[in-house]
Amino acid sequence: MRYLLCLCISCYLAISSVFSAEPVVVRHVGPEDVGDIRKNYFIGALHLTLEESASEVGPYEMKQIQAPMSQGRAFKSLQEGLVDVVWSMTSEERETNFRAIRIPLMQGLIGYRVLVIRKEDRYKFNTITEPEQLKALLAYQGHDWPDAQILQANGYRLNTSSWYKGLFKLLAQGGFDYFPRSVLEAWDELAAYDQDTLMVEESILLHYPTAVYFFVRREDVDLAERIRLGLRNAIDNGKFERLLYGFEPHRRALQAVDFKHRRIFQLHNPLLTEQTPLDDESLWFDVEAYVKNHSQ
Repeated sequence: MRYLLCLCISCYLAISSVFSAEPVVVRHVGPEDVGDIRKNYFIGALHLTLEESASEVGPYEMKQIQAPMSQGRAFKSLQEGLVDVVWSMTSEERETNFRAIRIPLMQGLIGYRVLVIRKEDRYKFNTITEPEQLKALLAYQGHDWPDAQILQANGYRLNTSSWYKGLFKLLAQGGFDYFPRSVLEAWDELAAYDQDTLMVEESILLHYPTAVYFFVRREDVDLAERIRLGLRNAIDNGKFERLLYGFEPHRRALQAVDFKHRRIFQLHNPLLTEQTPLDDESLWFDVEAYVKNHSQ
């Protein structure tokens, strides 16, 4: 009896020490641009992740760094210790320099790309039936986006820019032909930047396997394990999918994309590492299953 009492007291003290400890402060990046509403999903995913691990690891406090950051600047801030976690599309270089938590935050939907075009070019794009026809036209991407390297590796004509918001203006002015954007991004970006001149092309879908991960510094093993634990817990209890598909911009986008009536041009991704969990079907979006489940 005395042993049991001592054991209970020890367990109580251990648990109390966890919850009386100072919360772990997790500094994260803000939006890439003031009109970039995608951050709300990733901030929500980080909050869910930390919350789902709190009972096992302890309390936390999230702190947003307010300055808008490009992907390159966000990783530089991570390396310099100014932030503790960033979310971004993966590449071999990023996984070498930082510690990736290899659970796709968008189930690979970031690799399904519609084309933002000028409305006046709608019928020109409707006649494109083969990748080679699209490759003859000029696209733009952000200068530090892995997407640029993927498109170039697949033979697409491409220029890059460091001014994300300016690409919508440049496209509207006729500076290039199309702007590939994720199916979860394009419609809300147009609503923020240019609904009068530009549109989402209706017949073509590019696809390459890729993932958005949380990244931390390589030495920050404890935070990486906490994030991994929280994500796994959220996947197992269904909260992760409810967040991903219940996020209003995502819900609207998936209704708008019309997968069933698009020609899909498949691209290979030379930037993926061997550690990418492509064999775990539970982590990835299944377009055929989605079409089947949402057909009228």
